[in-house]
Amino acid sequence: RSSSTALFIIGTMNILIICGSLNRNSYTRVLCHTLLQNLSIGLSCQATVWDLQRQALPFHDPAYHHAAPEALPVEVGEFVEQVIQADAVVFASPIYHNSFSGVLKNAIDHLTIDVMKHKPVGLISHGGNRSPQAVDHLRIIMRGLHALAIPSQVCTSHVDFMQEEDEIAISSENILQRINLFSLELMQYTTLFSAYKTKLAT
Repeated sequence: RSSSTALFIIGTMNILIICGSLNRNSYTRVLCHTLLQNLSIGLSCQATVWDLQRQALPFHDPAYHHAAPEALPVEVGEFVEQVIQADAVVFASPIYHNSFSGVLKNAIDHLTIDVMKHKPVGLISHGGNRSPQAVDHLRIIMRGLHALAIPSQVCTSHVDFMQEEDEIAISSENILQRINLFSLELMQYTTLFSAYKTKLAT
């Protein structure tokens, strides 16, 4: 057993993946579900996807910005509560105009520093020639939310996928290896910060 896995001591991790694509045939969604399988089947995490195309959120209303989850509109309250309960969160976006999608920004606007502070975050994107611009911009936002964006990231392009009829899957072995590295690092940082937050509370 490698030294990297020796840090995985907090039990089953609850990881929420937020898919910020409205495209019905979305490469970003395939990337999210590939990560989901790697985390849940390969690494025994409790991972779920919040799909903003299928689980839409209303536009953020600043009047609710600091409200408790139970005081928010039902779907927003459920979303915020899932983020609160998650040990780590992954934000995923297609590349839109050299940045991340508006629907993902709206979802993030529902979150506050109190919800995200010291929470490990992973960032993934699809578009361009594995363009890192969306995740670079998301790193700035995560810093503003006092979250911790892990160093590794996953950025894909169309050449990393294969499509047969209506089925899309990742075909690049390099990207699949990258997803596994990303998953392990996210788990490692989650364990480290769990210990850190426990120490802060004592």
